[in-house]
Amino acid sequence: MATVSTPRSSTSTIFDPVSARSALVDEELRREELRIEGYGGDDPQEPPQKRGESVVVLPELKKTDLNKVAWDGPDDPENPQNWPSRRKWVITVLCLVMTVNVTFASSAPSAGALFIAQEMHKTAEVGYLVTSVFLIGYVPIFRITLVCYTILHLGQALAKNIETLLVTRFLGGFFAVAPLTNCGGVIVDIWDPITRGTATAMFSAGVFLGPVLGPIAGGFLAESFLGWRWIFWIMMIFAGTCTAIAIIFLPETFAPVLLQKKAQRLRKADPKANADVYAEHEKADWSLKGIIHRTLYRPIQMLMMEPILVLVTIYLSLVYGVLYALFEALPVIFIVPLEHP
Repeated sequence: MATVSTPRSSTSTIFDPVSARSALVDEELRREELRIEGYGGDDPQEPPQKRGESVVVLPELKKTDLNKVAWDGPDDPENPQNWPSRRKWVITVLCLVMTVNVTFASSAPSAGALFIAQEMHKTAEVGYLVTSVFLIGYVPIFRITLVCYTILHLGQALAKNIETLLVTRFLGGFFAVAPLTNCGGVIVDIWDPITRGTATAMFSAGVFLGPVLGPIAGGFLAESFLGWRWIFWIMMIFAGTCTAIAIIFLPETFAPVLLQKKAQRLRKADPKANADVYAEHEKADWSLKGIIHRTLYRPIQMLMMEPILVLVTIYLSLVYGVLYALFEALPVIFIVPLEHP
């Protein structure tokens, strides 16, 4: 006799661990998105500790604090997530161009390294440092940094000795890192999880597009009648244009800062009635210890506790290292004449 299968009743008391886990994951993702929307990358609370393969019970959501400033509903136009798509794409493209700009500057002088070493009466190895010290200067530190990065090109283009060139290149890399460390956060601030993948892919492409375009342009300039110094003049023109556009058109997108400005406006509009109004960003721990804990200790903790993060970091470091090594190796292999015994 054939067995007749019937669909499971919605009131079934059978416990399905897969469905339960899926529901918990969905709920955790929803809350995580709410926290990203509210805090960006400056969440004051520590992430929940893992307990092997067991499911961590999610804490209950805090009760609403009437004095804490929040968005005026899910469709608040001040929320960057609700900005018009055209505006968000303009910001994303601007982030892409700024990323291409600083990564272009990291590799463009590599084509002129031998010319620089020859004019400065140094060895080829010292000439290659022009690229290396820019990368060493990459330290997490938007508008002020870009202005400093642009001005430092003057020292590179007008350098009379290798020491001046190396110091200004190092400082240039120190300030140029701002788009690389901040543009990813800008994309998270303005895009929902569905579209964020496309925007992030564009940003990631800029990280590798700039270093590839740099030696091509730098090689043409170094070999032309303009000479290697015009590599830095072109880089300064490019950087100055991007900086001016960023200053004019790049708005604040960090939700905690926008909510803090909203709280300040409310207190200024009615100091008596809104005396207790505050933004959670104002209540954060801004002591030196608190800042170091969030910006240095927590990322290192994530790196140590997440094996997949360590592996991806090592892989990307190797890929980026090989990419920049090729910029210096290719001229030696295909241009510098080999000495035969």
